[in-house]
Amino acid sequence: MTSQRPNDDCASCAALCCMAFAFDKSDLFAHDKTAGTACRNLRAGGDCEIHDQLVQEGYRGCVQYSCHGVGPRVVQECFAGATWQADKHLVGPMITTFAMARELHDRAQLLDAARLLPLSDIQEAERDELARRVKFPDTLSTTWLERTTKSGVSRDVDRFVKSLRETASRVRPKH
Repeated sequence: MTSQRPNDDCASCAALCCMAFAFDKSDLFAHDKTAGTACRNLRAGGDCEIHDQLVQEGYRGCVQYSCHGVGPRVVQECFAGATWQADKHLVGPMITTFAMARELHDRAQLLDAARLLPLSDIQEAERDELARRVKFPDTLSTTWLERTTKSGVSRDVDRFVKSLRETASRVRPKH
């Protein structure tokens, strides 16, 4: 999705995905990890100790995950490049900001996918309005994320997407 700059740039991030998310030991992850704690494979400098062997070491979930560029935008634009590794007081605010950004980005992806459906003019207008509301500004800020999240736009997008079930059910996949 182009409106959200969907490029992973882990070097510009602060390993938010390696800290913010919880995961359970499974075929995707080799150990349990609670949200808000650093993965045990994360080095002090923010690099993954086993990055070149993630699949072999049992971390297929890490390989499959993509933040679609949201993490680097949060770190660089909302926190001016500061990291939770250098300032432990940023752990909570960074998790919260990352979660808000992911929530809005996910809704933008749903709206982008809705472009593929045969929408009525009214549905298309509603989709466009909702897409405008979740579109990230050129420079992301915590203030914008908080205001947009609190506006109820995620609820509005979810309601809109749910209303498309009948439309989507009429679309036959091409084989």
